[in-house]
Amino acid sequence: MTTPYWRIIESRGRRGLEDLEADWRRLYARMPLRTSFLSYEACLAHVDTYMQDPDELRCLALTDGRQVRGICLLEPSITGMLDFEGKCRALLRLPPRDLSARRSRRGGRRSGLHQVWGVLWQWHSRQADVLCADDEARRAFIPLLAAHLRRAPEGRPLLVVGPAPADSALWDGFRRLPRHSYHLERRESVNSLPCTRPFDEVKASLPRRFRQDLNRASRRLAQLQDVHLQTYTAADGLDTVLDDFLAVEASGWKGASGAKSAIVCDARSLAFVRALTRDLRHPDDSCEIDALYAEGRCIAASLGTRTGATYSALKIGYDEAYRRVSPGQIVVEHAVERCCADPAIERLDMVSDASWVRGWRPDLIPLQIGYVVIARWPAYALVAGLRRLRVGRGRRIAGRLRVTAQPPGEQAP
Repeated sequence: MTTPYWRIIESRGRRGLEDLEADWRRLYARMPLRTSFLSYEACLAHVDTYMQDPDELRCLALTDGRQVRGICLLEPSITGMLDFEGKCRALLRLPPRDLSARRSRRGGRRSGLHQVWGVLWQWHSRQADVLCADDEARRAFIPLLAAHLRRAPEGRPLLVVGPAPADSALWDGFRRLPRHSYHLERRESVNSLPCTRPFDEVKASLPRRFRQDLNRASRRLAQLQDVHLQTYTAADGLDTVLDDFLAVEASGWKGASGAKSAIVCDARSLAFVRALTRDLRHPDDSCEIDALYAEGRCIAASLGTRTGATYSALKIGYDEAYRRVSPGQIVVEHAVERCCADPAIERLDMVSDASWVRGWRPDLIPLQIGYVVIARWPAYALVAGLRRLRVGRGRRIAGRLRVTAQPPGEQAP
């Protein structure tokens, strides 16, 4: 079997992403468990709405000499300086230090921010992954990406990858890097509910009290007038029902002055959602809205995406005046029931980690995040500090790193 001739080809900005559209769609369609946040439409909407300067986007394509096998989008990001120091100590196998006492002289806030390169992280997503359709490309991507960025770090000393599923072959590539140059850590899990069983079996497996709450909510809902629950797809047109969803989501605590977590409270989030519902219109990749109406008004609604064999419940909102009938849980139960009835859907991802999710007993998919040092100068500064410390382990690590960490123009002692 011929060994692939791997190399990275870089392009910049929105134009660079547009040039990769054909390869993007080909790889995306071949991914076994993909999410809508990796769709071409979602990435383009993110660049248009969230990035202050779209020209800063770095589009890196992994080729094997014949075709593109993977794509990674990097955007400039920032991390707290104290957090960065903690990551560097972890990279060098040093014990953690309590850095909470370090405060700036102005207002007691954490001092300084550090600029890094991060894999594009979509709105309301809990994952930030690279686009690869096969494990061989995933294993090869990170070492080549790190080497490519080290030639042009552009003042950003750290590459942040993920969160991504902990069992991904992507992390095998990290283990091909020098051990002192990366750090992996676990993050929160994604809630994923299998939908391959009949809905009656799924409901029967839920905790008894939770089932009783669902049944009680259904009985109370039946006492209201003009109750109907409907699913709207891209084929039905989502503009009108999207306005209903946005209004009901902002009507409660999410739109309150203290929280401001509703979509309409942030102009960029609103623009992103409108672009996503407008452009994501493919047979097996589209947006859907479940809306519950009673007494002539929308009392609950949820926004989700159907992507291959996965349905993702992104956002949900309900009218707090109808809290007694638990309209949010009624909408979620409807989404679970129709996913179980659809043979094309294998799992329902509950993007939220709120308490109401736990009653459904979803599977927990652990996530992992990786940090890679890509610039030489910050590593040199860290090593110089370790050498000033008269710590045997610090001196040994400094000696091991001094060749790769020395700044331009300085010779290793």
